[in-house]
Amino acid sequence: KYEKYSEPENTVHCRSQIIFSIVLRSPKFNSTKKYGVVLLVLSAEYERSEREEIRNSWASNKESNTLKTGDSLVIFLVGRSFELDEEASTYGDLLQADIKETYRNLVYKLEVGYRWLNKNVKFDYVAKIDSDTVVHIDRLYNLLEYID
Repeated sequence: KYEKYSEPENTVHCRSQIIFSIVLRSPKFNSTKKYGVVLLVLSAEYERSEREEIRNSWASNKESNTLKTGDSLVIFLVGRSFELDEEASTYGDLLQADIKETYRNLVYKLEVGYRWLNKNVKFDYVAKIDSDTVVHIDRLYNLLEYID
């Protein structure tokens, strides 16, 4: 159940193997499409107003042509909560990990998000975004296309 490993300072940590495979809720997306960039927005379950603001601003079809054309995808990564049913069914953009929302669990929540994306979504790039960050999706998309 647990894997022990040592860090250079000889401190021993335990990491649950099962934590990486439990997703409580998956977002709606086109599984046959390959997205140019997926924006994985790290959010806490209690940050509903922040998610709403993001949906109405930089992550809206009005503000982003690549969202409108389906070349990019925004997914909010949240932890365990039973109060997200209405929001999830309304927007279909929540990826919910079965992980308690704590600062120390952020790395595990992110690991769940990356593994789920890698297994379920076709994409060229993924960007991890914090919920207090503003992104110009089209510029990011164009920059990544230019670099590629």
